[in-house]
Amino acid sequence: MKLLFKIGIVLVMTLLAMVNRYVFVPRLKERKAWASHAIKTGAVIEVGLGVVAIALVAAFGTEDPAL
Repeated sequence: MKLLFKIGIVLVMTLLAMVNRYVFVPRLKERKAWASHAIKTGAVIEVGLGVVAIALVAAFGTEDPAL
């Protein structure tokens, strides 16, 4: 179950990165302040999700593989 949760987190991180790259970066020319704020917010969320994913991997290392 934790592995599926980690995979879901990584998928959300990937989707956020794609939105940042293909939606917000092109809008930097038109609405610089808004797009810049959206990119920063997305990056902070991605980092937070990355920390959660790493914590899950650490938790996997402490469990018995037979479970």
